[in-house]
Amino acid sequence: MMNKFFAFALTFAMAGMALAAEFQVVIDGTADGIGLNAGKVTGLTTKKAGNKLVFSGTAGDKWEEKTIVFTADKAGKTELSLTSADDGKVAYDIVAKNGKSAGNGSFHMALAAKIAAKNPTAIPMWAKTGEPTLVKDGAAADDDKAFIVVDAKNFITQGTKIDEKFVGKEYTITFQVKAADGAAPKKTTEKKATEKKTTNAAEKKAPEKKAPAKKEDKKAAK
Repeated sequence: MMNKFFAFALTFAMAGMALAAEFQVVIDGTADGIGLNAGKVTGLTTKKAGNKLVFSGTAGDKWEEKTIVFTADKAGKTELSLTSADDGKVAYDIVAKNGKSAGNGSFHMALAAKIAAKNPTAIPMWAKTGEPTLVKDGAAADDDKAFIVVDAKNFITQGTKIDEKFVGKEYTITFQVKAADGAAPKKTTEKKATEKKTTNAAEKKAPEKKAPAKKEDKKAAK
């Protein structure tokens, strides 16, 4: 009984841990030598490295809207990357820049029959690093069922132009984010399997405890 309880408690705890992952949104002005500074953000941490800003935060098991804010010291092209801090898998949806939808910001263009037929894994208007997962029939943050799942090695990037009118002014990027299925490391599954085997083994040995009782019955019969 204790083994069953322990296995259940461990599985429940690990399942809870798997519902959080650290997301990262990166703005990079290196190509055009654009200096960037982070603005005021809520619930996020920021890090500056040269012409690059990294915004990080924790994604839970439900969609949440997050906003990053920055200023650029000159006009030009920056790059926006949606990724994660480690191997944890993060889902993104409804990406907007200064209040307007980013190019294919809801990833719905991947649902178009012609695009899907030509390249099932295509993510129109986004560049891929590695193999991020395009979900076409899932619980998206909107009604189109499409969203993107990334990690630190498999993510997406989109060019983001800074016009003259935004130089020195706050530029905002909003997005929906959550921890994706599969965020837990593989060893979690292995531990679950081990606990299950231990429980099964205990259950199989249980009947052997009745053996002494049978001997006593025989003595009583004599």
